[in-house]
Amino acid sequence: MSPGQSEINKLKEVLKKLPQEKNEEKKREVLKKVIAYMTLGVDVSKLFPDIIMISNTNDIIQKKMIYLYLNNYAETNSELSLLTINTLQKDSKDDDPIIRGLALRSFCNLRINNLFEYIEGPLFNGLNDKNSYVRRIAIISCVKLIKMNPQIAIKNDVIQILKNKLLDKDSQCIINAVHALNEILVDEGGLKVNKEIIFNMLNKISTFNEWGKCVVLNIVSTYIPENEDEMYDIMNILENHIRDFSSAVFLSCLKCFLNFSSNDTNLQIQIFQRMKDPLLTLISTSSYEISYIVLLHTNLLLHEANKLNYNIFEYDYKHFFFRYNDLTYIKDIKLDILVSVATKNNLVMITNELSEYICDQNADIAQKAIYSIGCIALKIPKAVSKIVELALSSFLPMSHSYICSATIEMLANILRKYEEYTKVIIEEIIKHDNKLIDNDGIRSYIWIIGEYSEYIENAPYILEEYVNLTDCSYIFMLELLTACVKVLYRRPSEMVVILASLFDNILKNYKYPELTDKVYFYYKLLSYNYEEAFKIIVCKKKLVKNFCESNENILLDKLFNEFNTLSVLYKQPIYKFVEYSKIRFGGIYDPEENELDGTHDHHVHRDDAHLDNAHDHIAHVSDTDRESFVNSPEEDIGSAVKYPLSTSDTHTNHHNRRDNGNLPNMNEDMLLMGDEETGGYHHSGNKHNGNGPTNDHTDDHTNDHTHHNTYDHRECHEGGNSDHLNNVNTSISSRDVKKSRGRGSTNNVPTTAVGSNPSNGKKLEKKKSHELINTTNSGQLNKLTDILIDAENINPEHYQEQWSILPEQNNEKLFLRKNYYNLELETIDEFISKYNIVTLASGEIDQCLKFYMYSQFYTKQYIFIEIIFNKAENSINWILKSQCDDPNMLDRFTDYFRDIFMDFM
Repeated sequence: MSPGQSEINKLKEVLKKLPQEKNEEKKREVLKKVIAYMTLGVDVSKLFPDIIMISNTNDIIQKKMIYLYLNNYAETNSELSLLTINTLQKDSKDDDPIIRGLALRSFCNLRINNLFEYIEGPLFNGLNDKNSYVRRIAIISCVKLIKMNPQIAIKNDVIQILKNKLLDKDSQCIINAVHALNEILVDEGGLKVNKEIIFNMLNKISTFNEWGKCVVLNIVSTYIPENEDEMYDIMNILENHIRDFSSAVFLSCLKCFLNFSSNDTNLQIQIFQRMKDPLLTLISTSSYEISYIVLLHTNLLLHEANKLNYNIFEYDYKHFFFRYNDLTYIKDIKLDILVSVATKNNLVMITNELSEYICDQNADIAQKAIYSIGCIALKIPKAVSKIVELALSSFLPMSHSYICSATIEMLANILRKYEEYTKVIIEEIIKHDNKLIDNDGIRSYIWIIGEYSEYIENAPYILEEYVNLTDCSYIFMLELLTACVKVLYRRPSEMVVILASLFDNILKNYKYPELTDKVYFYYKLLSYNYEEAFKIIVCKKKLVKNFCESNENILLDKLFNEFNTLSVLYKQPIYKFVEYSKIRFGGIYDPEENELDGTHDHHVHRDDAHLDNAHDHIAHVSDTDRESFVNSPEEDIGSAVKYPLSTSDTHTNHHNRRDNGNLPNMNEDMLLMGDEETGGYHHSGNKHNGNGPTNDHTDDHTNDHTHHNTYDHRECHEGGNSDHLNNVNTSISSRDVKKSRGRGSTNNVPTTAVGSNPSNGKKLEKKKSHELINTTNSGQLNKLTDILIDAENINPEHYQEQWSILPEQNNEKLFLRKNYYNLELETIDEFISKYNIVTLASGEIDQCLKFYMYSQFYTKQYIFIEIIFNKAENSINWILKSQCDDPNMLDRFTDYFRDIFMDFM
């Protein structure tokens, strides 16, 4: 029952006597009762003057309750809000830093108009306060200030003060400043830091808490060292943190190391050696959830190490055997890892262990154990004989249908690669009762019947059991249809009636277009020319080396580029599950910030303040320390380690709706930017072809630059390997006037010779703009050219007309790595034209490279593209419109088009 007015009056009388009360506990009890009434919704605003009278106290608990009360009623009563503001302004000058901080926090929580004019003084005083607690709160309060008044005149001053706080003595102030600037600069892509700030954070990294270390390490992972010595200095500072008990710190630190060593095989192998023991410790001692995350990252590391032909856990495989209390998701990832760590030296032990797992209570784990054994057979030819014998003698006779099905599917894959085991496998499979086979296993069973019917005497009659079924999945029916047509070639007299029944059943009872179209295709093919049809249907096939349905290399490469993000947990690239996010975690290194702030020459130091009795001395990392990292205790890989052109591929895709959504008027745009003296669009009316422009830059490359043979361990595109785009960390002046070329043009791109400092061979060379995009992914090229043809020429008027009519079907924005800030018109035009995409017009305005492009699907429908490369914010924004109304075709094009730019991320 809520208190009546009389009870409120009694409480008011008690509050009037509290200023003379010396018992602090009694004051707390009264304030607790007031807060309790307020929480119940009782109007206790009449107590406001009495609360103000007792607000002059040094008791922190009382202060918190008083501020809670004041914030609640200041919003609803303007007269009371002035009293609240006066009280908080007074407390913000209190001698106790805790009270100053609480007052400032409560000040920012006030929801009243014109708060800025009252909070400005206390806020700036708090930013310069001697106590770090007050500064921490003031830094975060700046976010509230800017959010409430985004157009305030002092916004730039606040931002500059916060940037100065990145060099604060207090580690938590630095982290708060990072988060505050990320929030405030959200429209600019978040915080960008320079070399001085990164080195200041590195020198203080031991003083940060776990969350702060992760933020700092994420920023460091984007840094590109200027030379080899600097890289090793940073890695030596971070080496202790790779043994951190926190999995978050460990993975963040490992991410830095992997980015630094991305182009140096020997160095990367040493890093794998160093991280092995900490990794195994985290897996064995962490909770289930953390162990799972670490195991997922372990699988990525194994994938990367296997590409280097280095087996990290060849003799430590037992750490990945099941424990009695492992949960299902832990077992699932351990099976993947056991396949990755299997080698000729340990395959017997691993295979025997996996054989025990088929008795697991969980049917999915039991099936995956069988699939894993099959994967080992496909990976290591030496294991095939033993695994086939094991499957035929132990797995297949089991009475559980899910085990039989998984075994049949595994044996089918072995037959696709090792045809010498055909007779042995077929003989045992035919003896088996096919009623125990279901789901995926029955499809593999039907495939075996159709593919190897010459070894199976009763093949037509086995297939006849299934032709009249009316409730099967269309995938099964597709497999059955193909198998029946193949058997028709070898047993025509028996299969004619069976195949006719299958055709009739499909056309009557199944409405799947893919299935019915295939029936008509086979019927017309067989009717047209019986002999020629079978040359196509039962042609000699090459042995399979890799299976596309089980090949996860492309996905794993993409996930490795997003190491230590949720992509690894969700097992898909970030653009698949994050619709839009402007803010990066922590921040990114921006080489232009060095030029703006004049902070070029800084050295990495160890921060001994935390380690050596709080001394302020900072000592430079010695050559001995450097050698301690280079030379691994397990193995001396080599004394001469090439300096890698380090990269950071951790930045995520950002999808954004542009403010100026549609394409401006084409004719006006071209008139505005068509002046060759000021730089602008150049329209090309040449006949286009699918090969793109010829590249005549070879001499420029060889004469002006020293080449680095770099190793690329990342594949960012679907469909194959791709050389990593080269990186730069210094700006290159761009020409003011830029003209696009037709795809058939053979003119050379004008370039400016930029070389490295001859006095310092370790410095990174600056790259010409066209060197940044020097390769085209063949797999991605094939995918786009499969759906695009050489487009017929269209004029700007027709382009503008179609653009104004068609709806917008895709609008995305991606943020680039800073290394690509000096891209030029010719470079991008040349790069994209190779994908059967024609540039109608292009130009540069206000640090934006704009392209109007089009192409044509094989269905003869046009697709129109507007692309804007924004150099100021390092982003690509495109809009797609098309005459095609097939959503699958548009989705395919969007995915392939996006993947073109994945190496820029």
